[in-house]
Amino acid sequence: MQKSLKTLAIFLLTLVTLPVSAFEESRTYKEIIKKDPESNYVFIFVYRSAAYLDWSSPSNLAWTSIQSEIAKKVNSDASSIGHAQIAWHCHDKGGNLVSGATGQTGDSNDQDIGLLLKGWGLSILDAVFTDGMLESEQVVESRMKIADKTKNFSWMAIKTTSDACLGLSNFVHDYDKSGAAKNYGFPVDPFKFEGAGCTSFANAAVTKTELKIPLSEAWVRHVRVPKKYMGKLDEGHPLTKLLEMAKNKDEIKKIPLSSFLFGNVAWAKENEEYKDFYYYDPELFYESMIHLENKYREFSGIRSKNPLRSKTYDSSQLKTRQISESWFNDLLSNNKRIKMDKIHNTTGLIINY
Repeated sequence: MQKSLKTLAIFLLTLVTLPVSAFEESRTYKEIIKKDPESNYVFIFVYRSAAYLDWSSPSNLAWTSIQSEIAKKVNSDASSIGHAQIAWHCHDKGGNLVSGATGQTGDSNDQDIGLLLKGWGLSILDAVFTDGMLESEQVVESRMKIADKTKNFSWMAIKTTSDACLGLSNFVHDYDKSGAAKNYGFPVDPFKFEGAGCTSFANAAVTKTELKIPLSEAWVRHVRVPKKYMGKLDEGHPLTKLLEMAKNKDEIKKIPLSSFLFGNVAWAKENEEYKDFYYYDPELFYESMIHLENKYREFSGIRSKNPLRSKTYDSSQLKTRQISESWFNDLLSNNKRIKMDKIHNTTGLIINY
């Protein structure tokens, strides 16, 4: 009981820092920095797909991916597959400002659709698109504004030390300088400067702060990809690298897109031949930030947001919720200051860490 009262008292103290103007004005993330320019900040910006991507099966994923692509065009949304970006505002030992914002992107020539139409099937998950790049600050701010309007935006800011902030900034600099950004996809490792997906890049950058933020596991989704639905062809595709090509005509295996759209393809069971697939899911990024914010809202008597677009929690979503809420409780127990603010019309948390 005494511990509960202490935790509540700590939280109520954080409410004193809640800026009233955060609920009266529309502002960019830079305006948050302007109120406290001498501090060091790391931001994570997350955008859900235009429509919910259902990972319960490959067939459901295929149909909802089409729906999301249509929704993106109809609603002029920020992304059909989800996206993540970062920003930083750091001061080095000499007091010099180091700041910026970016995100990893690629597949801007619809290579993924071309692969599916050719018959690569679920081998698309092994594709690396070579038109990747790091986005500019202007693109970050533009995408944020779009996703805010469609209510598919969430964010979190970490107010931290110079060393932690520069850890992220230096990683982005070295990654950019290495040329890794040209490779966009799931199989490549950003820590090894091989390239990245948008969410694996954001996760790597945040990890490089060495703050031990325990959300990486909350952002990961795991499925067993059935090998019988992984295609293999003897010719490549423009601006695309594939992990495994057919060495001769006998190895060619085409998987029609119709197999997923008009069949009932499921993820592999343990007794089937499969390939493990792990990736950082933008939907889980989004949900984790809403779960964190909802804990803040719960203690302060503010109405909670709905973190889900699915009907129920799947195992990955449950893990996301548990990890996120546990971290929030740890923050309070360790007397970390937390406050809520707005970027445009979207609330999010600023955590002293």
